[in-house]
Amino acid sequence: EFNMNETFTIATISQETGIAKEVLRKWEMRYGFPQPLRNAVGRRRYSTAQVHELKQIKTLVDGGMRPGQVVPLDEQQRNTLLAQLRQATSIESPSQMVANLLKILQDKNPDLLRDKLKQQLLRLGLRQFILDVIQPLNTMVGAAWAQNTISVREEHIYTTIIQSILYEEIGKLSMHGGAPRVALMTVPDETHILGILMVEAMVLMNGGTCISLGTQIPLDQIVPTVQDYQINFVGLSFSAAFPKRRMAALLKTIRQMLPTETALWVGGAGVAGLHKSPKGVIAFNDLGEIDTAIAQLNLKR
Repeated sequence: EFNMNETFTIATISQETGIAKEVLRKWEMRYGFPQPLRNAVGRRRYSTAQVHELKQIKTLVDGGMRPGQVVPLDEQQRNTLLAQLRQATSIESPSQMVANLLKILQDKNPDLLRDKLKQQLLRLGLRQFILDVIQPLNTMVGAAWAQNTISVREEHIYTTIIQSILYEEIGKLSMHGGAPRVALMTVPDETHILGILMVEAMVLMNGGTCISLGTQIPLDQIVPTVQDYQINFVGLSFSAAFPKRRMAALLKTIRQMLPTETALWVGGAGVAGLHKSPKGVIAFNDLGEIDTAIAQLNLKR
């Protein structure tokens, strides 16, 4: 533990609180906090009390609040917010959190839904947000739609919100033209785009390159895409709404069209019902499996 009379450099403070030095300087300019002491040569020094306050601020920002909402507050106000945050996080298990998001959609409150999703994205980071929030929420929304507890309207509103969040995050990821090179699409009659957007984000986070063709791509376009863009694997997404009886034959056809060295990956809620995937087709039940699959694919190359 720190001695109360000790002071610390900005580097120590940054390491101790997990807040970058540039951020600390920016807050000092913008909000007048943390106001450092200065040593004999004018270097910033911080007190033990400031370390404690900065840790509180970091906890609140990680919990989804903006710096502008919490940095200017006094300690008592921050303690109140921390108590609320602790209560909210201890009560809400991950599955409860996803169920609450569905409830907001059912209550026809898209702005609140967007805000809550953005908070979870900030809290978890993109990878865990996709795996722990969007993936189970997609399943829940699909089931709610099938049971008529949400309308087609709500399902479309939900898709649009998730789409805009994912497009924004994908835009921030670096596109360095790394391996593997992936073509993502859905087949004719499959209109759901969220699956391929989620895979695109996962591939980019693993340093790969994505050629995304969007939805309902005619089958005769798949092989030319593989040839023209030197594709290592084709990724197809199927929603729960896609007719199961057509899937196996369709996948077999596509597999036969593709060069043997091009992998064929399929995923989405629709794949869960496949008894077994046709030979040469890799089915993913969980997007988390993509990291390992890409690492193995890159090893082979």
